[in-house]
Amino acid sequence: MGSETSNVARRWFEEVWNQRRAETIDELLTNESVCYTDEGPLRGPDEFRQKQFVPFLAAFPDFCIKI
Repeated sequence: MGSETSNVARRWFEEVWNQRRAETIDELLTNESVCYTDEGPLRGPDEFRQKQFVPFLAAFPDFCIKI
């Protein structure tokens, strides 16, 4: 994995999940981005935020990823 890819992955987990920075979702996902879930694909940052990010953190408010 290249260093740029590693940096983006680290940023995703640190900022989106650990720091709860929803604005990072908009910076790192495009409207063409697809996240595959058990309920089906989520397309774009808005759908990811509404159907994955917000409900997940509501269910697991103390969630933290150690990188």
